[in-house]
Amino acid sequence: MFPQKVMARAVADAAELYIYDAIGPGLFGGISADQVRQELDKVKGAKTLDVYVNSPGGDVFDGIAINSLIQRFDAATTVHVDGLAASAASIVALAGDRIVTAEAASWMVHEPWGYVQGPATDMRQQADLLDKIREQLVGMYTSKTGQTAEQIRSWMAEETWFTAAEAMAAGLTDEVLADGKAAPQDTLIHPLLARYQHTPKAAQQQYDQARQKIAAIKARTIAHLASQRVQDGQPSSAPHIKAGVGQ
Repeated sequence: MFPQKVMARAVADAAELYIYDAIGPGLFGGISADQVRQELDKVKGAKTLDVYVNSPGGDVFDGIAINSLIQRFDAATTVHVDGLAASAASIVALAGDRIVTAEAASWMVHEPWGYVQGPATDMRQQADLLDKIREQLVGMYTSKTGQTAEQIRSWMAEETWFTAAEAMAAGLTDEVLADGKAAPQDTLIHPLLARYQHTPKAAQQQYDQARQKIAAIKARTIAHLASQRVQDGQPSSAPHIKAGVGQ
């Protein structure tokens, strides 16, 4: 069982920050940079900060802002990738003075996405913006890994998933930890996993199974409510409730 979506706590001079959800409060109701700021304010004065990450990613600007907040926090900072640091969450993970990845955890990098509605001019402007954001991210990855910008762009273009060992070889993490204490990757089920092109099969299957279970629960709920309405002498239809799971 995960802690709440984002939580900071301190014992003496040691503080911990958990980021166990999508990044950004938008489409998927994830963690905002302001929430992280509020949590870090609670543990000001700590000498060390351990940040624990298990996230499918999300909003790039919130990811960059969270990275900045962690880097500015006046403490020796270690980021632990417990399960998954994908997309914007990989940017969050780069914030540590030291980065430790659990042996069974994964990283993923890809090119930024965007949504726009409007004429061709708006589309071109959005494409230009995405190019600028990509280059900003390339700079952050190259600064950490020492890889060439060309290599980073190639990884992003291909939506590259890294095992912990591969992340170590790529320079994304400083250490691979095999102590069995970290949350396993397959505990993370989130709609974003279904939107990536190369999500590992095991994670995709688990997400699909979860969707099916939720759909079945909703269908049973609808049937129960309809039955109750009939017993009460009311029409059995419940048009405000729909079966199925959206993305």
